[in-house]
Amino acid sequence: EPIGREGRGPEEWLQPDAVHPMPGDSTLLVDLGNGRLAVIGPDLTFARTRPIALGTPQPGRLGGLQFLLPRAVDAQGRAYFQGRALSMDGGAPPDSVPVLRTGLGRDAASADTVALVKPQDLEIRTSGGANERSVSARPRPMSPQDDWAAGRDGSLALVRSDGYYVQVLHPDGRVSTGPRVAYEPQRVGDAEVDRYTEAAANGLGVGVTVENGRMQMQFSRGGMRGGPQRRSREGFPDVLPPFVPGATWVAPDGRIWVKRYTRVGQPSLFDVFDGEGRRVAEVSFPGEVRIVGFGDGVVYTATTDDMGLQWLSRYRVR
Repeated sequence: EPIGREGRGPEEWLQPDAVHPMPGDSTLLVDLGNGRLAVIGPDLTFARTRPIALGTPQPGRLGGLQFLLPRAVDAQGRAYFQGRALSMDGGAPPDSVPVLRTGLGRDAASADTVALVKPQDLEIRTSGGANERSVSARPRPMSPQDDWAAGRDGSLALVRSDGYYVQVLHPDGRVSTGPRVAYEPQRVGDAEVDRYTEAAANGLGVGVTVENGRMQMQFSRGGMRGGPQRRSREGFPDVLPPFVPGATWVAPDGRIWVKRYTRVGQPSLFDVFDGEGRRVAEVSFPGEVRIVGFGDGVVYTATTDDMGLQWLSRYRVR
């Protein structure tokens, strides 16, 4: 039986993008099309909603505004997301951004910074005049960036790009830093450029336009017409980074799964770290897969076939 229906009104969704477990057998739904988050109760009804936008925009800037797009939700119902800060005057992007934590109540209007991470390098472009300005940001492909994931207990795993290693921020304030992980750089070829381009075509899009002092935001994912356009090799590095951003998970047992960059046609490879940041295992899966969740002693993965269909698999974890 479907939950809600397509639309822009109450009990409706427009572009569901992600779900996260919440306390009390509830579920958090990220609805990009409506620009809001919806909490679905155990009776499968919409309990409450709140906007994705968090905070109040400052005149001519986005500095007072964040986009609450959760990467994780802990056992207390707090959402973790990566902060963004783009100035409307097209200024240089920051060299670090915060990992933020906030409650999900209707009245939650601010977030706490729990860590700082290096973001992907961006090329900023602006157009329009003072009262009608548009800002766009284009990422530099495969540029070094940190990754992170949050555990259900509120711990935070940081995968650092200034040398491949893992830091763990524990709920009691303790910080553990694991040793650097040696890896053999692999060459970037045409197949790797195509894979990156295809993934980018299905990436998140955030549009911000200011017209006569009024700000409008649009959120979407994918939908590039005619399929992804082939990118030239210009701007790509010669070798792959050590790990894939946005693919790190903290499993229920506290272990940290980091997806490695591999060449097209090779098995998908994950490094597994303990709660102190030490690598304890290496796990490979056939084909190009991504982790989508964990259960009791199992890991769920998804793969996309040539027709665009996604296949869900379950593997037992020892």
